[in-house]
Order: sequence, then C-alpha cells, then structure tokens
Amino acid sequence: MDYGKKILNLLLDKYERSSQRINEEAVKRSISIKVKETFPLYYDDSTPRYKEEINEAALGLEQQELVQLIWQKHEEGNILEKISLNALNLDKAYAFLGRVSRADKEGACLKLLDKYLPDLEPWARQFVQEISTRITEGKGIAAYVDLDDLAAFEKVLKVMAALPEIKEEIPKRVFSLQLLQNSKALEQVENTVIRVLKEYHPALAAWEEREDDKKSILAEFGIIDSLQYVYFHGPLKVRASGQEADLNLFQPAVGLPVEFIKNMEITYLGAKVVLSVENLTSFYQLAKALPPQVFMIYLGGYHNRYRRELFFKLQDYCVRMQRQVCFAHWGDIDYGGFSILADLRHKTGLPIKALGMDKGALQQHLAMASPFTKSYGKKLANLLEKPAFNEFYPTIRFMLEKGVRLEQEAIDIGFILERLKELC
Repeated sequence: MDYGKKILNLLLDKYERSSQRINEEAVKRSISIKVKETFPLYYDDSTPRYKEEINEAALGLEQQELVQLIWQKHEEGNILEKISLNALNLDKAYAFLGRVSRADKEGACLKLLDKYLPDLEPWARQFVQEISTRITEGKGIAAYVDLDDLAAFEKVLKVMAALPEIKEEIPKRVFSLQLLQNSKALEQVENTVIRVLKEYHPALAAWEEREDDKKSILAEFGIIDSLQYVYFHGPLKVRASGQEADLNLFQPAVGLPVEFIKNMEITYLGAKVVLSVENLTSFYQLAKALPPQVFMIYLGGYHNRYRRELFFKLQDYCVRMQRQVCFAHWGDIDYGGFSILADLRHKTGLPIKALGMDKGALQQHLAMASPFTKSYGKKLANLLEKPAFNEFYPTIRFMLEKGVRLEQEAIDIGFILERLKELC
C-alpha cells in the first residue's frame, strides 16, 4: 500500500467535509487523523513493518511540507500520534495526488447548471437553482449529482430540457438514442431523472407511490417501453384520414395505437355509460358479456397524458352533441385501485363514478379477498387522511378491520352487470 497517498487522501477527504472549505472565516481547526484509529496495526509489536512503512511515508509528506506530524511524548521520531494537513499547501497536496479538488468539481458543476438553465421549464429551473444554492452553501448534492461523473448528470439535464418537446409517445430506447446517442444511456440515469420529476414537476405533485413508478412516470411524459395500444369495446364510430370506422364491429374488443387516437374524430357514441376498466382480464370478461349501452376502455392501471386524450375527445363529443353520458371506473378494491381512480378524476376533471369498488362489493366477495401486510395496512390507512378518497373511507375501514384487499378479477361479472344497470 502507498501509505503516503492513503494518508493525504484521508486528510483531504476530511478537509472537504469541513466548514473551512466553504467558509474562509470559519474557525481554523486542525484537519488531522489519529494514527491509532486509522491504522490499528501500527501499534502491533508483532508486525513492526507497518509502523516503519507508515513512519517513512509520513516523514516523506512532512519533508514536502504537506503535513505536520505529532509524535507521542518521549517517542519523537518513533511513534506517531496524529498527522495534520498543512492547510497552506492545499494546491500542492492535490497536485501530489493528481486529484481534482472538490471546489473545482463543484465549479464545473455550476458551469454545467448555468449552461442548461435558460433551456429549462420553471420547475426544472427551480431544481437547478436549488442545486446551485446547495453547492454554494456547502450542502450535500449526492442524491442528485455524482461530482466524479458530471457526464451522467449532464444526461439528466438534457432529458429535463427535452421533455417539453415530446409531442407523441416515443419508445424509451429511441428517445435515448436520439437525445443521448446511446439507446441504453437513459437507463443509466433513469432513477435520478424520476427522482427529480417526482420532487419538482407540478404534474406529479399528487403522485402516489406505486409498483410501476418508473414506467408510469416516464409514460406521463410520453416515454414508453414500447408503442402502446388502447383497447375498446362498444358502440363507437370514428373518422380518420377522411374515412369512418365502426369500432363496434370488432368483437369482443379492438385495439388502436395512441397516435391514431390522437388524430381521430369521434362521430358517434351509442352509449349511456363510458366505463374504464383497470385490468385486462376483467375488461375482456365484461366485454364478452356484451353489456348494453356501455362503451368500455381498458385503462391498464395509471393513465398518461396521451391516454387522457381519449377521455377529452369523448367529453368534447358529448358537449357538442348535448349527450348525457355517465363516466365510471371499475378497478381493484385496494390502495392502487383507489389511487388510480383519484388520479383519473384529478387529471381529466371528469366526475367519474366508482363501480363495484365499495364496501358492499367487498362484503359480497369476501371469500375471494387476499390478506395484506402490516406495512400495506399503514399505507392504506394514510388514505383516510386525504379528502380525495372520502367516498372510500367506509370501504377502507372495513378493509383494515378484516385485513384484506380484493382484486377485480375476483368479482363476479354478473354482479358488475347488475351494477351497470343502476348507472344506465
């Protein structure tokens, strides 16, 4: 081991964590390491070579005026007690190690932040400004920035700047290749990008924790794993490229790419209920039962801004044609199901009713319910403190009492058909 470099690196690490590096007026305490704590084998008489090698390395650093040595009383030149950094020769110490100082790394980071600041939206500028402030105040930024890998952080900034330019869904690897010149580069910084989005982007202010956070958050901004289709069932006619298509001819359902939906025009809706369904199995089961006067949409969990396009088109059609249509949603009776509906209501602004997600539905299918963990129960109980979930309070309390949740696949389709009649 090169004990000289080891000693000097430890001292500089300690210096960079100290207030002296940030504030020139800070109390100038000695930056030191205790030899006994740092090198326990130094005091092992059975292996004197450790002491000899460390002494030799420390004396070499002292000769170059990089450190000051404190010897044990009456053991000068023999047993070291402490080694202190010579704060007057910091530049020389960094040069000796070939090491870039933290101050220089932070300076490079500040230049990078200034470079991207003009191209960012307000939420992203807030993030950049807070990182800049933390640097100047000597606070930690490791949660977002690795100062030893600013190239990775620049990729994060590039993604943040590019998000507003996404006009239609784009596969993640294509986006990564076009923006970062490598199809897998986004994956390398994905966690940081998502953390910044969750903490700073206004569209995610009410975002609930979920299992597929990465996929859902990126999809909200149009970045998807693969091209997406939306599946429908029911009486709907649309026009695209000058031609009209009757989607009700496709049984039990039809899937259309999001890009098509974005450009299509709704010309006919022969339904009294527009029902979104959380899970694919339940969607197909209900579609095969051919519920009358119901137009169904497979939601696939949390929607994104491109899937919301369909809800807005349906709403516009109803307003234009002065049609009274009931919007409803059927999902799991659990934390995720409630959160998905709350998110859908919030993002679309529609008065969407819950279907088959109440206490009575759970009681009737209690034998099919699944138990949940203590930590899940705490998360579920937190919903009782949120007004957006007030209609589910009785159901949530019953779930907590019984310690169960219910997936919608466990609910009898006949039960849902009866509930649909009440909506119609």
